[in-house]
Amino acid sequence: MSGSLKPLDWVLIVTLCGSWLVTATWSAWDGFTYGRLHMGVGISSAAAPGDYPTITSVWRKMRWKPRPRPGDQLTELDGRSLAGARAVTVGDRVLLGAREHGHARVRLRRSVETWTAELYMSEVPAWWAIFPFSVAIIGTALLLLLRAPHWHLARRYFVACWIFAVMVLLPQLNGAGFVWQAILVLILFPLGVGLTGWNAQDFIRLDRPVPLWQRGAAIFAACLMAAYLVNAYFLPHELRTSIALSIGSAVVFGAVTLGGLTRSYLHAQVLERRQVRWVVLGFYLAFLGTVMIPVARALDLGNAGAIQVVNAVLLLGVPSGIMVSVIGYQFLDVDRLISATASYSIVGAVVVLAAVAALPAIAGTAADGLGVEPATAQTLLTVALIGAAIPAHRYLRPRLDRRMFAERHARALGFEELIEHLGRCTSVGELTELCGERLDGLLQPESIAIYARDEATSFVPVFARGRAVPPAFEADSLLVQTLEKRVRPLASDAAELGPFERAALETLAVSVVIPTRRTEDVVAFTCLGDKRSGDIYTPEELAYMAAVATRCSEVLLKLDDEVVIREARQLQQALRRYVPGAVADEITSGRDLEAGEREISVLFVDIRGYSSFAEPREAEEIFSTVNAYTEQVSRIVGERGGVVVEFNGDGMMAVFGAPRPLDDKERAAVECARDLARSLPDEIAVGVGIATGSAFVGSIRAADRMIWSAIGNTTNLAARLQSLTRDLDAAIAIDDVTHETAGYVCADFDAHPALTIRGRSDRQDVWTLPLARSR
Repeated sequence: MSGSLKPLDWVLIVTLCGSWLVTATWSAWDGFTYGRLHMGVGISSAAAPGDYPTITSVWRKMRWKPRPRPGDQLTELDGRSLAGARAVTVGDRVLLGAREHGHARVRLRRSVETWTAELYMSEVPAWWAIFPFSVAIIGTALLLLLRAPHWHLARRYFVACWIFAVMVLLPQLNGAGFVWQAILVLILFPLGVGLTGWNAQDFIRLDRPVPLWQRGAAIFAACLMAAYLVNAYFLPHELRTSIALSIGSAVVFGAVTLGGLTRSYLHAQVLERRQVRWVVLGFYLAFLGTVMIPVARALDLGNAGAIQVVNAVLLLGVPSGIMVSVIGYQFLDVDRLISATASYSIVGAVVVLAAVAALPAIAGTAADGLGVEPATAQTLLTVALIGAAIPAHRYLRPRLDRRMFAERHARALGFEELIEHLGRCTSVGELTELCGERLDGLLQPESIAIYARDEATSFVPVFARGRAVPPAFEADSLLVQTLEKRVRPLASDAAELGPFERAALETLAVSVVIPTRRTEDVVAFTCLGDKRSGDIYTPEELAYMAAVATRCSEVLLKLDDEVVIREARQLQQALRRYVPGAVADEITSGRDLEAGEREISVLFVDIRGYSSFAEPREAEEIFSTVNAYTEQVSRIVGERGGVVVEFNGDGMMAVFGAPRPLDDKERAAVECARDLARSLPDEIAVGVGIATGSAFVGSIRAADRMIWSAIGNTTNLAARLQSLTRDLDAAIAIDDVTHETAGYVCADFDAHPALTIRGRSDRQDVWTLPLARSR
C-alpha cells in the first residue's frame, strides 16, 4: 500500500466522518432533548400472526402502573391491536407515544385476566457515558489513517471503527425505525465484528497466510452476533435464550479477536510483540466490559448506571491500546499493566463468585447471630469482601509477575545483585570490568562501551564489546555537556547532540547513554547499543541502569584522584586490542584529511560460520586461512577503488567514495561484493551488506590514537544488512539506494519490499543475491 493518501481515501474519510458527525449530533440532541428512554421491560415478538408479544423481563425500576410480570402478553397499545407484532414495532410505537403524550396506555393479558396499565418510560442511566468511547475510537482510527496510510490495516481498521462508533451512538434500536434496524442488525454490526476479527488476525504482516479455520471463526462470530440481534428484535424468544446468545456472541467475538492477536504475537518479532501486547490488553479490557453487562443483567447485580459507566471506560481500552501500540510502546511498560490486570481479574472473579454463591447464606446466618437485618449483614460482608481483595491483589501480583515474565524477574534480580557487588569494588579496573560484563550479560546489547575521563581533555573508551571502533569524545563536546545536565539516562536521538556525536552514536548503534558522576562532575559514561533481541529498554531497565550509575559514583568517591587517573590510563592501554591500526598513511599521501559529512557507500563483510570452521582445525591452519582471507579481501577492495577501514576478528568494513571521490561508488561496492563471494576459498562463505548515504568521514580519536573511519546511520545500516544475510540465506544484501544507482550489476538481485530490519523503526526495501547464485 502506498505511503500517501489517494483520492478514494479522502472520499472514504469525508463520507464516514460526515455520517458519524451527523449521527453523533442527532444522538446528542435526542438525548438532551428527550432523555434516553427505555420501556423498562424486555419484549419477545409474537410467535404467530394471531399471537401477541410477550414480556420476558422486567426492570426493578420500571414505571408501569400496575406492574406486569414476565409472561404477560401485550394485546393493545393506545387502542391499536398488537396481534402478530414484532418487538421492534412495539418499541417504535411506545417510544413515539411516550414522546408525544409523556406515557402510553397498554392492554395486558395474563391467562384469562386482562387489564389496562399506564406505561411511563424509564430514563436509561448514564446514557451519555458511551460518547467518549465513540469519539476516541473514530478519532484514533482517523489519526492512524492520516499519519500512517502505509499501514496495511489503516483503511480496514478505520471502517471497523466507524461501524462501532456509529452503533454505540444510536439512541435506541427501538426508536431508530425498521429500515435502520434491518441495516444495522443484518449488515453493519456483524460486519464490524467480522472485520475486527480479521484485523486482529492480520495485525502483524506475516509471510504465512492466515489459516482458513481462523478466517472461518471470524465469520462464525459475525453470524452469531447477527443471530443474537435478530433473535432479540425480530423473533419470539425466552429471556434465557437471549442472555445465552448475548454472552455467547460476546465470548466468541472476544475469543476470535484475542486468538487472532495471539497468532500475530507468536509469529512476530520482539518489538512487534510489545505492540501486540498493548492491543491484547486493550481488547481484553473491552471484552470484560462487553461481558459485564449481560452477566450483571442475568445475576441482577449492581446499579445499572454505574455498570454502564464502567463498561464505557473499559471500552476505551481498544482505541487506547491501539494508539499506544503505534506511538507509545517505547516509553511505557505494558508487562506491569498486564500482570496487574490479570491479578485484578482473578481477584474480581473470585469476589463476584463468592458474593453470588455464598454471601446470601452467610449473611443470613450472620444476621441471626448479630441481631441485625439481613440486608445490613450482607452490606457489611460485601465491604469486608472488597477490603480483602486489596491484600489479595498485593499477594497475587508479584507471583503472577514471576510466572508470566520470568525473564524480566530474573533480570531484576541480576541488577540488584550487580548493585550489591559494585559496592565491594576497590579499584577502577574491577569496577569497570564488573559493570561492563554484567550489563552485557543482563541486557545483551549489540555493543557496549564504557568511557572514562582522560585527565581533563577527553573521554576515551576503557571497556568495549561489539564490532564498531568506539571513538573518543572531547570533554567539551555536546554529548558531555548534555550529560552534565542530566541525572537520568540519555536517549541517543536527543535533540541537544551535535552531528559528530549523533553520527558516532549511530555507528555504535547506541540506544542509551548513562552518565556516572564523581561529586557533581561526569567522570564516566556507558553507551549501550540496541539489544540483540531487538527489544527496547523499558523504563524499569532504565531505572536500574541509573541505580547502577549511582552506585558506581559512590564507589568512585572512595578512591583517590591519582588512583582513578592512573587506572584509567592502564585500561586505555589494555583496550588497544579493540582498536585497529591507523589507515591514514595508506590513503592520505601525507595530506591532512578534512572531517565532515560525505556521500559514500559502506560495505561490511563477515565470515559465515566462523566458529564451526575454526573448531576442528589447528591454530596454525586457522591463522593461515584467516590471514589469506584478509589479504584477499584487502586486494579486492583496493582493486575496486575502496578503502579498508577496519578489520575486526572475522569481519571487515570498507568505504567507497572517500577519502577521494569515486564515480559509480555504488556499482564499485556491489562489484567488490560479488568478487568477494566468488573468489574466496570454498571453505569460507561470507555475508556482505552494502548501504549508501551520508556519513561523517574523517580522522577520529579512539582510545590512544587517531584512526580514519566513517560513522553514522549509513554505516549502521550496512552492518544491519550484513547481519540480515543469514536470515535471508543470501550472500549479499543491499539497500534500495544502492540498488537504484548501481544499475546492471545487481539486475539479478531478489527484492524484499518493506522488510523489518532489527534496530530500525522504519521498514526498508532490501535486495539480495542468494548464496546459490553468488559463486
